[in-house]
Amino acid sequence: MENLYHQIAGSNFMIAFAGADGILLDTITDQSFGDTAAASSIRPGTIWTEASCGTNALGTVAHTGTPLMVHGAEHFFAQHGALTCIAAPVFDAQGVLAGVLDASSDCRSRQQHTRALVSMAATQIESGLFRECHRSEVLIVLHSRPEYLHPQRWSSGR
Repeated sequence: MENLYHQIAGSNFMIAFAGADGILLDTITDQSFGDTAAASSIRPGTIWTEASCGTNALGTVAHTGTPLMVHGAEHFFAQHGALTCIAAPVFDAQGVLAGVLDASSDCRSRQQHTRALVSMAATQIESGLFRECHRSEVLIVLHSRPEYLHPQRWSSGR
């Protein structure tokens, strides 16, 4: 979450992580976004399932397990109509949904690269879960681009 936040910090965003059950567990918020009325309803402990909030990125991704963007009036409740929310699923080492990573902002903020950044961050979390699950085993890591291989991080369990 922190890596994603630092990539988009200062651009009026909130990063959020919810469990597979749609309950918001943690957020990191730009001050500019945190001061908005919309941000006041996005806080740890709130429930974002489709059953309780209608169409929203966190709840819909928790339900479908696929990445999604919900923009403005696509939200079920009008109170969230000024937001754009981009979410991606996070799966554990066994392929079970572990949670949902989300980046939310007001609809006027630039969204050009956010989808890719959220998906990449979700993949990084999944890699960490996989490494943790298999930390007592020898892992062989292959990639066509060497800059994506970080043996020191893999072997230290980070």
